[in-house]
Amino acid sequence: MRQHMSRVSWRLLMTCLVVVGVVHLYLFVRLCQRTDSVEDDAASLRQLSRKPATRQQISELTAARSTSTTGRGRHGNDTVAAVNVTEWASMPRVMHTGDISEIQRVIMEINAKQLIVNAHLFDGFSWDGTIIVVQVHTRANYLHYLIESLRKTAGISDVLLIFSHDYYSSDVNDVIRKVDFCQVMQIYYPYSIQLNQHRFPGEDPSDCTRDIQKSQAKIKGCPNAEWQDSYGHYREANYTQIKHHWWWKLHFVMDVLEVGRMHKGVIVLLEEDHYVAPDFIHLLNLMITTQMRSHPAINILNLGNYQKRPNFPRYYNTYSIEMWRSSEHNMGMVLFRDTWKTLVNHTEAFCKYDDYNWDWTLMHISQNLMSPSLRVMYLRAPRIFHIGDCGMHKKGTKCDPVPTVSKYEGLLNGLTKFLFPDSIVLTNNPVRKLRKLKPNGGWGDPRDHQLCLNYSQSATV
Repeated sequence: MRQHMSRVSWRLLMTCLVVVGVVHLYLFVRLCQRTDSVEDDAASLRQLSRKPATRQQISELTAARSTSTTGRGRHGNDTVAAVNVTEWASMPRVMHTGDISEIQRVIMEINAKQLIVNAHLFDGFSWDGTIIVVQVHTRANYLHYLIESLRKTAGISDVLLIFSHDYYSSDVNDVIRKVDFCQVMQIYYPYSIQLNQHRFPGEDPSDCTRDIQKSQAKIKGCPNAEWQDSYGHYREANYTQIKHHWWWKLHFVMDVLEVGRMHKGVIVLLEEDHYVAPDFIHLLNLMITTQMRSHPAINILNLGNYQKRPNFPRYYNTYSIEMWRSSEHNMGMVLFRDTWKTLVNHTEAFCKYDDYNWDWTLMHISQNLMSPSLRVMYLRAPRIFHIGDCGMHKKGTKCDPVPTVSKYEGLLNGLTKFLFPDSIVLTNNPVRKLRKLKPNGGWGDPRDHQLCLNYSQSATV
C-alpha cells in the first residue's frame, strides 16, 4: 500500500513538472514573439530614420504599429468612431443670411453636434493622425485655391480637415462643400462681430473711437474711457477678433471636440490665404519622425515662410532649428499636444498682454516666461505659401489671388524632381540674437482680457 502511494505521488510530481515546463515554454515563446515584434518596429523606425523615408514606408510602419498595439488593425481602438456623421446635404444651413438670430442658432447647433462630413467615404481617423485647422474669415476666392491645393496633396485622405469660421458666409460654405477628398468638420467662433454688431465684442456705438483723447473720452462718457492701450488708443473689434478667434479655436479643437480631446497627433494651423505644395504632408511626416528621433525638445514644427524666391534646388530636403520667431515661423505652424498644454499654462499672460497679434503674444510668452523658450524645426524650402495680397494689413489692394497662385503653381511645376525627398538633413543657420520685443497694442481693454480667459474656463460652444 505504501509503495503504491509512493508511485502515485511520484507520477503526480512528474505530471506537475511537465505542466509547469509546458507553461513556461509557452510564456517564453510568447515573450520572444512580442520582443521580435517590438524589435522589428524599432528596427523599422531606425531604418526609416537612416535611409530615405518613402510614403509607402511611413504608411506601412504606421499600419504595423496600429495592428501590433490594438490587435484590431485600422478598425480597432486606434481609430476614432465618427458618431456624429452627416453629409453636406444634411448640414444645418441659414436660409436668411440677414437674420442674425438664425445665424446664431445654426452655428450653435453645428458647434454642439460636432458633425463630421465624408466619414463614410474614408477608413476612419486615427487617434494619432493629423488634424488640419484652417482659420477662415470671408475671402472665399482665396479659400478656393487653398482647398484645390489640398486636393492635390498626397496623403490628404488620411487627415481630418477642420474649418474654423468667424463669419457665416454662404459663398464660403459653397466652396467648402466641394471638399470630397477627406473628412471635414466646420466650427464657428461664437463671439464674432457678425453676431454682435452693435455690442461688445463687436463695435459698440457707445464705445470710444480708436484715436479719441482720453480727456475727451471722459467728457463724452464712453464706457471704456479708462481702457486705452500702451499707445493711447482704444480697441478695434476687427483687430481683436483675430486673436480671440485663434485662441478660441485651439481650445475648442483640443479641449472641447470629442475628436480632439483624445487626439494624440499633431495639429497643422493654416489660414484661408495659404497655398500648399503637393508633398507637404510627406514632409510633415519626415519632420515628425526626425523630431521624435533626434530633437525631442522641439516644441513647434514649421512648414512655411515668406520667402519671395525660395532656393529649392539647394534646400529642398533641409531643415534648421532655432528659437521660434513670430515674424518668420507663424505660417504653417504645427503644434504637439504637449506644446498646447505648455501654452495653456500661460493663459493669463496670453490674454492680458497688450498686443492684438496672437503670434507676437506667443513671442512675448516664449522670450520672457518660458525656460527654455520655444524652439522650432522649420523647412528651408517651404511647402506652404502665402497668397494673400489684401486683408487686415494690406488696405486698398485688389483681392485677386490668381497672379500669386499662378506664380507658385509655376514654381512647383518646375520643381517636381525636388518634391517628395526621401529624407531631410539638418543645416543650421548662424545663431541670431532675438531682439527685444515691444507690444503692438490694440489689446488694452479688460473686457477682451476676460473674454479670452473664459475660453479655458468653460467648454464654450
